[in-house]
Amino acid sequence: MKQKEFKNAEEALEKFGECASIRATALNQGVSRVANKMIDEERRCVLYLYEHHQIERLLPCLKNENPGIRMDAASILLPYFEQELMNKVRSKECVDTLFEIAKDKDNCYGFVGIIAEITLDQWKKGMLSLLWKDNVVKTTV
Repeated sequence: MKQKEFKNAEEALEKFGECASIRATALNQGVSRVANKMIDEERRCVLYLYEHHQIERLLPCLKNENPGIRMDAASILLPYFEQELMNKVRSKECVDTLFEIAKDKDNCYGFVGIIAEITLDQWKKGMLSLLWKDNVVKTTV
């Protein structure tokens, strides 16, 4: 079954937020099948935004109240700002977002906080790559 194409960037952003939120819940509940399905949907959203030169529209997600949305947006944007734009200010925003989520992993963020911590570790090792490149998810664990 062919997936429905997005009409515009707003629709892709809305779907991204929805998927990231569901994914965070699934991760914290240990439902990996749902989490994996949502990351595939997120990839589709990000690819649309990237191909339409709208990827930076994910920036407001770094301030979202949902830690899953913040984490996934930061994980996607961090390698983009570092590798494609060489923008240290925006890269730092992403790192700060991931750090904030990771430091609270034992309190309210649960497994999402652990994933943020792993993502930061992978970033420090230089192992993050762009989500939409080669159709492989590498920015999230």
